[in-house]
Amino acid sequence: MLQIDDVFDIQKNKLVCKIPCEININEKDYDERSYIEQSDMIALPGILEFYVPSKDVIVQFAVPYQVNLHKTEKTNKHKRIITIEYDKNQVVLDKEYYEVKTDIGLLTRLLHGNIKYVNDPKTLITMIYGIIPSVDLVHIELVVSNMFRKQSNHQIRCRMNGNYKNSTIIGQKAQPFEDSWNSALAFQYIDKAITQGLVKGKDAEMNPIENIIAEDFKRL
Repeated sequence: MLQIDDVFDIQKNKLVCKIPCEININEKDYDERSYIEQSDMIALPGILEFYVPSKDVIVQFAVPYQVNLHKTEKTNKHKRIITIEYDKNQVVLDKEYYEVKTDIGLLTRLLHGNIKYVNDPKTLITMIYGIIPSVDLVHIELVVSNMFRKQSNHQIRCRMNGNYKNSTIIGQKAQPFEDSWNSALAFQYIDKAITQGLVKGKDAEMNPIENIIAEDFKRL
């Protein structure tokens, strides 16, 4: 699987392409508080998806602050969709001042569904943890697992459906039958795991936190 550092040279205050890639930005995904377009760059939250044509894959980049996304000569706009193509060794984005402060406002808008989501649970958990590292990772994972819903039925959590494929993400405002994250975290259906593991003898798919731990363990 292609990783973010296979595509970009991640320096202290900038991101530089190792291989050609492109990004599509829909202005509808942002509000006027979080999106500023200028002639040479776009300032927006660092929640981005880059398409790598040579590998036909999408790689996500997520940091908990605004970034300056550079425009190139290969920048096109159709209605409200902006496409930017980057060649090898081109600077994709930078942050002039690298001091990063906790942005609870960004986290709040993310969880309420007011800005573009990261559609990979592992990446989303890592990003939220970067904003509020004092919160236990298990609690973050529970929030994220509650956000990912079955595409055909938003009442079903992907976690309860067995995997995160064919999912859609909903914010707190759209949670069915629940009025807050606290109430959502109060019911976790542990009997599902018991039924799958003990009765049916099936291995449960690892949740995003377990995947992160497993990857870290492999590197030891």
